Formats: sequence, structure tokens, C-alpha cells
Amino acid sequence: MSLFLSKAPYHVIIYSLIFGASTFQSFLAAPVALSVLERRQFGVLQNKIFPGYFIAQSVAPVLLFLTAPYQLGAVALSTLSVCSVSGLANYFYFLPWTEGVRYKRYALEDANKHKKDNGEFTDTMKALNSEFSKSHGLSLVFNMSSILSLLGYGFAMTRGLVRYVPK
Repeated sequence: MSLFLSKAPYHVIIYSLIFGASTFQSFLAAPVALSVLERRQFGVLQNKIFPGYFIAQSVAPVLLFLTAPYQLGAVALSTLSVCSVSGLANYFYFLPWTEGVRYKRYALEDANKHKKDNGEFTDTMKALNSEFSKSHGLSLVFNMSSILSLLGYGFAMTRGLVRYVPK
């Protein structure tokens, strides 16, 4: 069978793209952007990246399932499911929640109602900061579960692809 007609290379390419993109975004691009951009600029940047990023985390596991050139076992199916559900949770639940809180904080800042005369945050701003920390923290947990599940799938995939290695 021609390698181009095999599912194997497409499977590996899809896996490489989603695992590479996820780890790059989470551990390199976002931390660097946070260190060089002002908080609001960083938020605007992430707001442009996250929808596509979370959709990719949701759809790539389905594509991996469809392109698997070997029978997927329980570990592979579990890790792909966790990855997809994590991406869906981030896209449909945590992203809108976090964005909503962020825009409320921006509105307070723009109206100069986020700090008291003594420089402390107002109670409203404190509550919004707390809510943002909660929504963002939970989103990070789901993002990390997606990345770790992809890492786990990488081991399952390697086991499945070993049969393609010439002996």
C-alpha cells in the first residue's frame, strides 16, 4: 500500500500539529506575550487566539480517531475523549465566562471606578478579580488536562504505530 494512501502519515501530522500547537501556545507564546504586552493588549491577543485554539483542541481528537491506522484501545479512546471534552468546555463555557468578566473589569477601569481614592481596588473590582481568577484558573486546568491527555495519547499512538516500523 502506498504511504500516501495510508492513514498513518495523516494521523501523525494531525497529532504533531495539535500537540505542538498546544504546548507552544501554553508554555512559550502565552508566557512571552504576557511578559511583553500590557495586560489589556495581552487579553486582546488571547481573545483572538483562543476560539480557534479551543476548537482545534476539540476537533483534532475526532480527526485522530478517524485517521487512526490501528484499532484504538481504551487508553487511546479515553485520552482523546478527555482532550476533546476539555476543549469543548473551554470554548463553550470558560471562554465566554472569562471574557465576560474581563469586559466588566475593563468597563470599570475605563470609567475610573476600579479603585478607591486611597488606591485600593473597589469591592466590585475585587469581586471581578476574584471571579476572573476562578474562571481563568479552571480554564487552565482544562487546558492542562487537554495537553496531558494528548501526551498520554502520544504513548498509545506510538504503541499502535510500532507495527509500521520495518523489522
